[in-house]
Amino acid sequence: MRDRGSNARAKRWIQAQTKHRLFLLAVVALALAAPSLAAAAGAGRAFDPASFQGSPATIVLSIKSDTQHGKRDVKGVWHDAYLPAACSVAAGQKVTVTVTNFDPAPHTFTAPGLKLNVVFAAAKGATPATTSFSFTAPAKKGGYDWFCAAGCDPWAMTHYGFMRGRVTVA
Repeated sequence: MRDRGSNARAKRWIQAQTKHRLFLLAVVALALAAPSLAAAAGAGRAFDPASFQGSPATIVLSIKSDTQHGKRDVKGVWHDAYLPAACSVAAGQKVTVTVTNFDPAPHTFTAPGLKLNVVFAAAKGATPATTSFSFTAPAKKGGYDWFCAAGCDPWAMTHYGFMRGRVTVA
């Protein structure tokens, strides 16, 4: 059992890492967008988000357990959860997914329609485990469900938005 000091240190570390990742994600997004924005501005055209369909997508997910306050159900009970559990990508787009598992249990991202079954290592104490993987979104547009196939929170494993989710290919 941890003392309150180590919980506070772990919380501050997680907050600092989250801010750092968001900053890096913003820098990468700006670097990717700059050439297309400059070209569109130079040609006197409005910015067209469809021009980014061939660009790589980056998705950042976190896994938190019920004791780490992953996500509350409608009754207010905390459950294990992927945060966020839904995302959208363009058809044919290369997608890189980075998952930070704060839970001391392993999890998976199993999506039969995307031919994915990625296992994420468990966190070690206050140190989360981070795993990245890539895939190419299918050409067929639609919703592709995923789930955690590891034996974690039984309730969360059967509910979307917790240990189940969807990748929407637009």
